[in-house]
Amino acid sequence: MLLSDCQFICFDFETTGISATVDRIVDIGAVRFNTVNSSRESYSQLINPLRPISSAASDVHGIFDQDVVDAPVLADVLPEFLGFIGGADALIAHNAGFDRSFLAAG
Repeated sequence: MLLSDCQFICFDFETTGISATVDRIVDIGAVRFNTVNSSRESYSQLINPLRPISSAASDVHGIFDQDVVDAPVLADVLPEFLGFIGGADALIAHNAGFDRSFLAAG
């Protein structure tokens, strides 16, 4: 497969804190792109974590409890997100181990 034929997805999660066993995802952002043209498709969704967002986390990402109170929960968002990333040739994340641990904790 040529690099020019590849579909890439960069994604990032924002969370209530740094522990995947205690904290939860509050935002998913992703961009689908290739190396051939400038067209991009994006995905963005706030998520209600059903628990408070720590002030330290809010200081990092700027998302607060009141921003997610009416947002859907992860179980409702996940199928749509997985559909968005489906068919990608490569997934790219800044801190993949962190994001993967939160996705696995669901």
